[in-house]
Amino acid sequence: MIVRLMLPHKMLLETPATRITAPGTSGSFQVLPRHVDVVWSLQSGILQINTTESEVYFAIDRGVLVKEGDVVHVSCYEAIKGDSLEALHSMISERFTEIDDQERKTRQVLLNMEMNTKLKLKQLEQ
Repeated sequence: MIVRLMLPHKMLLETPATRITAPGTSGSFQVLPRHVDVVWSLQSGILQINTTESEVYFAIDRGVLVKEGDVVHVSCYEAIKGDSLEALHSMISERFTEIDDQERKTRQVLLNMEMNTKLKLKQLEQ
């Protein structure tokens, strides 16, 4: 089967694979070449792609995996290639925690803006 790993702005990888192990929202799962066509939601974690020669690891940030015939499309927000599981594990902890903190701060700013706008509108009504 062919695996295509895509980010919003580019295709990161296209390679033949014998097995894929992915971090699903309900737990880790594997896809084999004769697996039924299916769609899975992915959470942040390690994507492992086995080829006939080696294993390739990526730290991914949320996404979707779609198996259609002999092609598996993996689309995610961000992916970082690593040489080992240990290196990727530390990258996930550092990098994706930073993203979560930024998201939390952004949501707080938006909430404050919304509250201030509603208060100003209420004052205008009076």
